[in-house]
Amino acid sequence: MKRRLSLTLMGILFLALIGVGLYFLQNVPQPKGELPGTAKLTLLHQSNRLAEIEPCGCHYNQNGGLDREANAVSDVRKESAQVLYVDSGNAFSPFKSKLPVEHFRERAKAVVAGYNASGLDLFAPGPADFRLGVSALKELEKDSKFAWVSTNVQAASGLTPIFAPYQIISREGVNYGVLGLSDPKKISGDVVAEQPETALRTYLPKLKERADVIIVLSQLGPEAERQLSERFPEIQLFVGADTRFGSNDPVWLKGRSLLVDNEDRGYKLGRLDITWNFPFKGFSSPAMEEQNQLELTMLQAEAQKDPSLAKNIENFKIHKDLNPIPGASTYQHSLIALSADPYGKPNAVSQIIATEKERVRKKALAE
Repeated sequence: MKRRLSLTLMGILFLALIGVGLYFLQNVPQPKGELPGTAKLTLLHQSNRLAEIEPCGCHYNQNGGLDREANAVSDVRKESAQVLYVDSGNAFSPFKSKLPVEHFRERAKAVVAGYNASGLDLFAPGPADFRLGVSALKELEKDSKFAWVSTNVQAASGLTPIFAPYQIISREGVNYGVLGLSDPKKISGDVVAEQPETALRTYLPKLKERADVIIVLSQLGPEAERQLSERFPEIQLFVGADTRFGSNDPVWLKGRSLLVDNEDRGYKLGRLDITWNFPFKGFSSPAMEEQNQLELTMLQAEAQKDPSLAKNIENFKIHKDLNPIPGASTYQHSLIALSADPYGKPNAVSQIIATEKERVRKKALAE
């Protein structure tokens, strides 16, 4: 009996080691070598959760919920072998609240636990997250199964980096170098932030030696991100966090750089499917090309009626490239509405949410 139990335990341990080994091989960067001709990537992106872990509470279309997001991520992993799941920040706290910061420090533990269960790969803390304090964030990092990255935020005392300035993750023979940028104007507390351009000039040369594709997880806003994409053409992708920007319409800057955003409070999950063609020549999307041509035609018709609107055509052309690029990498972007159907099935994250709700209830009764 003991021998049989021992063999069973050995079998479980063997399977666990295989799982750890597969995770290690998938997530640890490989030496930069010869790239494949083509490679696929499904990027799942979240931002500005603002400590919300449940659906929105709307009268209809109740989207959102950390557990529903876990189900959506699981479904995508079943259909796509190469998934990179990231959060661009402001996950743990709103910018302002009547609740004490300690409430959000405790809530952040639930968010981290949920992300651990969902298999988040990378997190870039944003200005709202730094409200919790450096020591609290470092404790959360210790409990995280995902990597943290912050390129331009430093501890106010000593001006030393708080988190890794960049991370590298490999998928299908491609090394993805990821940076995280926060808006210096929104940073406060026990941290300071370098100007993004200064931080990029420091770390991009090192990153380019090891990475084939460079991604920035950004809290800067679309205009700043557009400007940086022009100054640093080696950055292929900005994963932003500005809900005012057209989430379903990725910026296609001269066919070279993409900028994607998504809604706040975790109501939707961004999905970007890319087929890379190497060497990288730029981005192209048949659907976006058609949409751009239709929009240009509309703007031209409006300008014929009112010549003062001609400036709209020029502004449009600044941010759009109407000429397809031979051999370009192609993409498709969408937002996944985290609705009860089909993502409402209970899972491990549902219990994490229930435990957090009970904690808040007990605390309220005690007070």
